[in-house]
Amino acid sequence: IPVSLAFKQPLILVLNPSVPVGSLKEMIALAKANPGKLKYGSSGVGTSIHLTTELFRAAVGVELTHIPYKGAAPALTELLGGQIDLMFPGISPVVAHVKSGKLRALGLTSRQRSAALPEVPTMIEQGVANFESTGWYGVLLPAGTPKNIVTRLNRDLTAVLNLPDLKERLASQGGDAVSSTPEQFSAFIADELKKWTGVIRTSNI
Repeated sequence: IPVSLAFKQPLILVLNPSVPVGSLKEMIALAKANPGKLKYGSSGVGTSIHLTTELFRAAVGVELTHIPYKGAAPALTELLGGQIDLMFPGISPVVAHVKSGKLRALGLTSRQRSAALPEVPTMIEQGVANFESTGWYGVLLPAGTPKNIVTRLNRDLTAVLNLPDLKERLASQGGDAVSSTPEQFSAFIADELKKWTGVIRTSNI
């Protein structure tokens, strides 16, 4: 039983600085001129990083080579080391690497820019129409939980998620505290299932 959405975080397209591009437009042009040459890492087949990259690949019409890892951390290590060229991780683990110049950020997958990296434009801003992919967390309860408990927990969660210090702390890490009604969260889950089922089928994953 859905209770409430709690946290949303954009993914971010980051490249190893050895890739000779300075913008999303240049990266797309390079990929189109060299089909399959650029290697992207993911945290495994069917994960959010994998599916987001496939959504991007289809949206801009490029061929990329997928290198799956057993988790986001080893993939990020290989990206920093130059064994792979690009990746779409969640924003939190890479903010420091982008600020230090160890990774080059080309675009966010959210509809709005992030307070953690306000200089990085969104994919939509750069002409990739309606491109959105967010990592999210929410609270659910076992089926059959009495409605009054669901309602009470939703009320308490909403109060906590609206605390200014919590919202500020999550924003500094690149995410947003987001509450919802149980009905809104249920509809959100249904929309996500429909969207990503389509990507999985189109990409033959």
